[in-house]
Amino acid sequence: MKRLVLDAAQKKAQQLKAAGKKPPLLLGPDGDKRENLMPVGFSDDDPGNIATMRDGAFDGAGKLLEKGIAAEIAGGAWPDVKFSLFDSDPEDPKAVNVVIKRDGTVRLRTAQDDAEMRLVDSPR
Repeated sequence: MKRLVLDAAQKKAQQLKAAGKKPPLLLGPDGDKRENLMPVGFSDDDPGNIATMRDGAFDGAGKLLEKGIAAEIAGGAWPDVKFSLFDSDPEDPKAVNVVIKRDGTVRLRTAQDDAEMRLVDSPR
Protein backbone atom coordinates (compact mmCIF):
# COMPACT_ATOMS: atom_id res chain seq x y z
CA MET A 1 0.00 0.00 0.00
CA LYS A 2 2.71 2.44 0.94
CA ARG A 3 4.45 2.33 -2.39
CA LEU A 4 1.47 1.68 -4.64
CA VAL A 5 -0.97 4.18 -3.18
CA LEU A 6 0.94 6.76 -1.14
CA ASP A 7 3.77 7.19 -3.64
CA ALA A 8 1.20 7.51 -6.43
CA ALA A 9 -0.77 10.14 -4.48
CA GLN A 10 2.42 12.12 -3.80
CA LYS A 11 3.36 11.92 -7.48
CA LYS A 12 -0.12 13.10 -8.52
CA ALA A 13 0.15 16.10 -6.16
CA GLN A 14 3.54 16.99 -7.65
CA GLN A 15 2.17 16.66 -11.19
CA LEU A 16 -0.74 18.96 -10.37
CA LYS A 17 1.61 21.56 -8.91
CA ALA A 18 3.91 21.32 -11.95
CA ALA A 19 0.88 21.95 -14.19
CA GLY A 20 -0.08 25.05 -12.18
CA LYS A 21 -2.99 23.27 -10.48
CA LYS A 22 -3.57 22.27 -6.88
CA PRO A 23 -4.68 19.15 -5.04
CA PRO A 24 -8.00 19.45 -3.18
CA LEU A 25 -8.22 21.97 -0.32
CA LEU A 26 -8.68 19.87 2.83
CA LEU A 27 -8.37 20.19 6.57
CA GLY A 28 -4.67 19.43 7.05
CA PRO A 29 -3.24 16.43 8.88
CA ASP A 30 -2.64 18.44 12.04
CA GLY A 31 -6.24 19.71 12.00
CA ASP A 32 -5.29 23.37 12.38
CA LYS A 33 -5.54 24.75 8.83
CA ARG A 34 -6.73 23.91 5.34
CA GLU A 35 -4.10 22.69 2.87
CA ASN A 36 -3.96 21.46 -0.71
CA LEU A 37 -3.41 17.72 -0.24
CA MET A 38 -4.19 14.41 -1.88
CA PRO A 39 -6.41 12.37 0.47
CA VAL A 40 -5.62 8.69 1.02
CA GLY A 41 -7.36 6.35 3.43
CA PHE A 42 -6.96 2.80 4.66
CA SER A 43 -9.92 0.92 6.05
CA ASP A 44 -10.14 -2.57 7.52
CA ASP A 45 -12.44 -4.38 9.92
CA ASP A 46 -9.49 -5.83 11.87
CA PRO A 47 -7.94 -3.39 14.38
CA GLY A 48 -4.69 -5.37 14.16
CA ASN A 49 -4.33 -4.60 10.46
CA ILE A 50 -4.97 -0.92 11.14
CA ALA A 51 -2.34 -0.92 13.91
CA THR A 52 0.16 -2.67 11.63
CA MET A 53 -0.40 -0.08 8.91
CA ARG A 54 0.10 2.73 11.43
CA ASP A 55 2.90 1.29 13.59
CA GLY A 56 4.67 -1.24 11.37
CA ALA A 57 5.17 -4.97 11.15
CA PHE A 58 6.99 -6.84 13.91
CA ASP A 59 8.26 -10.40 14.17
CA GLY A 60 7.39 -12.75 17.05
CA ALA A 61 10.25 -11.37 19.15
CA GLY A 62 9.06 -7.79 18.74
CA LYS A 63 11.74 -6.79 16.22
CA LEU A 64 10.54 -4.19 13.72
CA LEU A 65 10.38 -5.70 10.24
CA GLU A 66 8.90 -2.73 8.40
CA LYS A 67 8.26 0.84 9.53
CA GLY A 68 4.68 1.92 9.77
CA ILE A 69 3.18 4.82 7.90
CA ALA A 70 3.19 7.04 10.99
CA ALA A 71 6.99 6.81 11.33
CA GLU A 72 7.50 7.47 7.64
CA ILE A 73 5.23 10.52 7.70
CA ALA A 74 7.10 11.80 10.78
CA GLY A 75 10.29 11.36 8.74
CA GLY A 76 8.94 13.60 5.97
CA ALA A 77 7.49 11.06 3.55
CA TRP A 78 4.48 12.04 1.43
CA PRO A 79 4.32 15.76 2.39
CA ASP A 80 1.43 16.43 -0.01
CA VAL A 81 -0.76 13.55 1.22
CA LYS A 82 -3.32 13.43 4.03
CA PHE A 83 -3.55 9.85 5.35
CA SER A 84 -6.54 8.53 7.30
CA LEU A 85 -7.09 5.18 9.00
CA PHE A 86 -10.58 4.00 9.79
CA ASP A 87 -12.41 0.88 10.85
CA SER A 88 -14.83 -0.43 8.25
CA ASP A 89 -17.09 -1.55 11.11
CA PRO A 90 -18.34 1.77 12.54
CA GLU A 91 -20.50 -0.13 15.07
CA ASP A 92 -17.36 -1.51 16.76
CA PRO A 93 -16.88 0.40 20.06
CA LYS A 94 -13.10 0.15 19.54
CA ALA A 95 -13.28 1.45 15.96
CA VAL A 96 -10.31 3.51 14.83
CA ASN A 97 -11.04 6.72 12.90
CA VAL A 98 -7.91 8.88 12.80
CA VAL A 99 -5.67 11.05 10.65
CA ILE A 100 -1.90 10.67 10.94
CA LYS A 101 -0.40 14.03 11.83
CA ARG A 102 2.91 15.28 10.42
CA ASP A 103 4.76 14.33 13.60
CA GLY A 104 3.53 10.73 13.32
CA THR A 105 0.96 11.00 16.08
CA VAL A 106 -2.73 10.74 15.32
CA ARG A 107 -5.80 12.91 15.76
CA LEU A 108 -9.41 11.85 15.61
CA ARG A 109 -11.10 12.40 12.26
CA THR A 110 -13.70 15.14 12.37
CA ALA A 111 -17.01 15.53 10.58
CA GLN A 112 -15.17 17.96 8.28
CA ASP A 113 -12.59 15.27 7.39
CA ASP A 114 -15.38 12.81 6.60
CA ALA A 115 -17.33 15.31 4.50
CA GLU A 116 -14.23 16.28 2.51
CA MET A 117 -13.40 12.62 1.81
CA ARG A 118 -16.93 12.02 0.50
CA LEU A 119 -16.70 15.15 -1.65
CA VAL A 120 -13.34 14.15 -3.14
CA ASP A 121 -14.50 10.56 -3.72
CA SER A 122 -17.81 11.51 -5.33
CA PRO A 123 -18.08 11.50 -9.12
CA ARG A 124 -18.23 14.93 -10.72
